[in-house]
Amino acid sequence: EPSAVCAAIEEHYLPRHSGDALPASPTGCVVATADRVDSLLGLFIAGEEPTGEKDPYALRRAALGLIRILVEKKIDLDIAALVDGAADAYAAQGLVATSEAKSKCRAFILDRYRALYASLGFAQDEIASVLEVGASRPLDFDRRIKAVAEFRKNPDAISLAAANKRVRNILKKNASDNSTAIDSALLSEPAEIALCDALTETAAAAAPAMSDGNFEKALQILSQLRPAVDRFFDEVMVMAEDTAVKNNRMALLHRMNALFLEVADISLLQAAD
Repeated sequence: EPSAVCAAIEEHYLPRHSGDALPASPTGCVVATADRVDSLLGLFIAGEEPTGEKDPYALRRAALGLIRILVEKKIDLDIAALVDGAADAYAAQGLVATSEAKSKCRAFILDRYRALYASLGFAQDEIASVLEVGASRPLDFDRRIKAVAEFRKNPDAISLAAANKRVRNILKKNASDNSTAIDSALLSEPAEIALCDALTETAAAAAPAMSDGNFEKALQILSQLRPAVDRFFDEVMVMAEDTAVKNNRMALLHRMNALFLEVADISLLQAAD
């Protein structure tokens, strides 16, 4: 066989264990990825997924290897799309993957983030903050969690995390429409006007970084909101007696919440002991 084929046959077994080398060639990466997704979904279709500590087919190792290949080789693929592709291949052979099998397979793969990134030194709350906003693309997850870990070093990080937690609690306790637009005519307090202006300016400044996947820079920009956020909670009563004013202030909180959730749920970050 051509040397590239021979190399891919050998490389598709990689990584064989934690810390092992990855496939070196593009073809090896493709075959290794396809083989793992095929094995994972196939065994979930057969009802042979791991239970407890038992993992006779080494599916945890396969899933960890899959994530490592996509992240370290910078292959920006979606786990859900890969599982769907494997399901189509099985369907072509007359074997139907139920929606439950596909869902369980996807969840199993994504659950490996916790063990992998904990072994790399990331804190559990950092991992949880990114998992909360979705983690279907491993390379995207990797960029986000590294940005969150770096953001944590920012002196404003814990204050903003606490503010975000307060916002999330208010929104949970008071059902409101997150699609409601902010009505500038209903803004009367200087602190709420300042927060609205800061959210508009910061969202515009962070947008290019967000679209480029530069989440570290995006969080650096978002951290500049701290003074406006602190002032808002110091000077403004969110639950105003006037329903329209209250709903408008809730819309402000929804906007702030959505802005941070474009990167991660930083409300889950805990202060250091």
